[in-house]
Amino acid sequence: SSDLGSTAGAQFKAPAAMVELRLETDDHERFKGEHFVAVRIGEAQKMTKLGSSRNYRFPASAVGERKYGKVEVYKRVGSCAVSIEGDAATATNEYRVKVGSEEEISFKIAVSKQKDGAKTEG
Repeated sequence: SSDLGSTAGAQFKAPAAMVELRLETDDHERFKGEHFVAVRIGEAQKMTKLGSSRNYRFPASAVGERKYGKVEVYKRVGSCAVSIEGDAATATNEYRVKVGSEEEISFKIAVSKQKDGAKTEG
């Protein structure tokens, strides 16, 4: 007879695996240009412009033991260009983004150059 001890009847979970979600829509033409799709699992989020189809891959580390992810649709309400080259990019600059016809949000944006693969704070 084998001694199973306290593990008898226990459920063992397989390690988390990478997950790929494929989103397809026939409605993209009605909303193209200003709409974005975000797919999130835990703290990992991927965002793209709304299109007819797109694959989103999440590593096992993001999936963990989660059973659900989230799909969100966003609409652009404002934008501005940010300088990433030259003298303007070497200091913290203030940018204003118009939101609607009368409101704006002010941002202080600092740009720093990093070598490929370097992690930045934030």
